[in-house]
Amino acid sequence: MMLKHLRLSKFFLLCVIFCGCRIFSASTFLYSAEHFSDSASVSKHRLVLSLAAHPDDEDGGTLALMRQDSLTETATLFFTNGEGGQNEIGGALQDELAAIRQKETRAAAKILGSTPYFLSFPDFGYSKTASETFEKWGGKEAVLAKLVYFIRKLQPDVIITNHDTVTTGERRQHGQHQVVGLCAYDAFQKAADSNYQPEQFWGERLPAWQIKRLFYRTFQNEVVSETSLVQLNMHARDCLGNSAQDVAIQALAEHRSQGMDKVTPETAPWLFNQRHRYQLMKHAKGFALRNDTSLLSGIPPSEKPALLPEQETADADLAPFRLQVFPKFAPLRFATLSESQQLEPATYALLFRVNMLNRYEKILPVMLSVEQSGEVIFRKPYVFSGENKRLISDTILVKIKKPYESEGVSLTVKARPAGGFAKENGLSPQVETVELKPIAVHVPQNVKIGLVQTYDYTLPDFLNSFQINYALLDSAALASKKLHKYSTILLDLRAYAYRSDLVKLNENLLEYVKNGGNVVCFYHKTFDWNGHDFAPYPLMLSRKRVTEESAPVKMLLPNHPLLNEPNKIEPIDWWGWVQERNLYLPENDTAQTSAKYQRLLQMSDTGENAPPTSLLWAKYGKGTYTYTSLALYRQLRQFHTGALKLFFNLIAQPAH
Repeated sequence: MMLKHLRLSKFFLLCVIFCGCRIFSASTFLYSAEHFSDSASVSKHRLVLSLAAHPDDEDGGTLALMRQDSLTETATLFFTNGEGGQNEIGGALQDELAAIRQKETRAAAKILGSTPYFLSFPDFGYSKTASETFEKWGGKEAVLAKLVYFIRKLQPDVIITNHDTVTTGERRQHGQHQVVGLCAYDAFQKAADSNYQPEQFWGERLPAWQIKRLFYRTFQNEVVSETSLVQLNMHARDCLGNSAQDVAIQALAEHRSQGMDKVTPETAPWLFNQRHRYQLMKHAKGFALRNDTSLLSGIPPSEKPALLPEQETADADLAPFRLQVFPKFAPLRFATLSESQQLEPATYALLFRVNMLNRYEKILPVMLSVEQSGEVIFRKPYVFSGENKRLISDTILVKIKKPYESEGVSLTVKARPAGGFAKENGLSPQVETVELKPIAVHVPQNVKIGLVQTYDYTLPDFLNSFQINYALLDSAALASKKLHKYSTILLDLRAYAYRSDLVKLNENLLEYVKNGGNVVCFYHKTFDWNGHDFAPYPLMLSRKRVTEESAPVKMLLPNHPLLNEPNKIEPIDWWGWVQERNLYLPENDTAQTSAKYQRLLQMSDTGENAPPTSLLWAKYGKGTYTYTSLALYRQLRQFHTGALKLFFNLIAQPAH
């Protein structure tokens, strides 16, 4: 047996030596980008640099294909950490989500055999314009200078990107994508210009660097000149039998917080093209395109700095001991006159979700406390140990004292590490604040809500905060004949993508509506929804959205119950939204989205005419079906008054 293994090992080694095959790592593929840290400071290679606005924007297929060549290295420069998006595996957002995105990106890069770098410009959510992105990133010159710095440092021979310079019309990409395309185009010349940013030459003595070729990827049936087009075969296999596409699909699945582990050729066929097409945008003298199947034809390897993995910057910015509390806002209830005359203070109970993270993964005692106006009203000890050395999650019930006056009230939640390890490592207490806000809205009574929950906790947190009677609907509940006991059933964000039981049992849901129930369905993406008959009448989603959070809102049917009962929606209720108005709007064409859906709201970004489909309502049998693409979940997290009023109206619809 030993001899057999030895022979196999020799055969495997010969494959590597004579085929020039790169061995990848992570489950199937065995190459690790970390190996660069053991390399000399200079190595002889060609370098392909991919530019990407966000994690998962890199062209994994092309990076995997390039790495089949033993003299070619690859790297990706990510302009952001992707913290402005949604988290499809939990409740962490912003800086915590940035750390998650970076970890996923590094795991994907190991599979691709590539090295990731991060510029860490802020991801402020979806944008339609490069001008907005440049403004929020410090100006075009600041972005371009940072890109040029990395080009001079890494010295790529070829730059590729999935993004382009189109800033208007249907083909324009995300505004942050536009900035990558625009800066890539300008950086081609600037990086080679010794008069541009000469201070970059002083400290690290970076040389001016001439990129040999710049390519933009072309999609679908875009017309480009054949003389400037390269087509790469994603079915090309390494000596272990792994195609570039196989490697790319496995790498893409590492982006779990973006739902990429669920992507299939059926849901996103454009990601699984057999050939990737690139248009040559610029080339240096003597490096015109040699053939139409290679990005690197005629470019010899040269000595340049070895690629060294960056420090995990997003994770490093976070404290080794962290506290998270959800929700960040909760309702403030005041004592009545009779309650204020009692000896004991009146109280009400609120539920909070608590996460404590111990990156040392050592045994660590922690005391959690909640203070109101300087007085401790809750205390509970915890210990990081056993299977819970890294993460402790709990739901706590806190009794809040009702104030007599309308002064601002907040809760201070403290997690205080204790013991010798905490003292030796200087672990300081972590503090989170929960703002208690007085809410001047009508909260519906005598409702019973069924919730088909997905990955997001906004709806259960919100329903708990207002002590609204609800139940989480599992497969058994959806399969039962007892859905009629719920006055309204809520379908959480992207429920049909994450709840296969809902897909299978959707007929039960439609029957529930037909018999007098109310369904409210929150936003889905096109590939979650289109091609299925989930709704009672045809409803086709688009990729259109309104990103200006201050875009004017017109109520098309101002007397409609959803805009009046029990809360009257006023123009002021649309002020102060965060990040965006809506996303993945249904089409307005009645051949695609039935005229039986009443269009209740109209809103558009400046200079555009978005479909009036962000809030659709229809009668079906005895009941009602509502579909909304409004970004309500972001507003509910902030306890935005207008969003609260609209949400309560949605769940207050009477059952029939």
